[in-house]
Amino acid sequence: MFGIDLSVQIENMMPFIGLGVSLAAAYDIFGIVRGFSGNSRLVSFALDFSYCILSAAATYLLFLGTTSGVIRLYLLLSELTGAVVYSMTAGRLVRRVTGRLFEFVRSIFRKILTPFLKLKSKFRACF
Repeated sequence: MFGIDLSVQIENMMPFIGLGVSLAAAYDIFGIVRGFSGNSRLVSFALDFSYCILSAAATYLLFLGTTSGVIRLYLLLSELTGAVVYSMTAGRLVRRVTGRLFEFVRSIFRKILTPFLKLKSKFRACF
C-alpha cells in the first residue's frame, strides 16, 4: 500500500499546527524586542536572521521526529495554518496590547526627557 493512512496524517498534523502557533508567538516576541530597540537596521536584521534560523531548525527537527525527515506539503501547510490561526486570534490581541504599551512608555520618556532637552538647548545657546 502506498501513502499514509488518514489517521497517521492527522496525528502528524497536530504537532505542526502547534509549531506554527509557537513560531508565530515567537515572532511577536521578536517584534516586541524590535519595537523597544527603535529603528535600528542592524537589530532588525539580527532578529530576523535569528528567527529564520530558529524556525528552520524547529521545522526540520519536527520533520525528523514525526516523519523521519520526509518533507510533506500537508505538514508545511499545517504549520502555516497554525501561524495564521494565531495571527488572527491571539496575535491581534498581543499586537494591540504591545502597541498601547509602546505608546505608554514613549509618553513617560517624553515627560521625563523634555526638561533635560530644554536645558540642553539653553546650555548650547549660552556657548
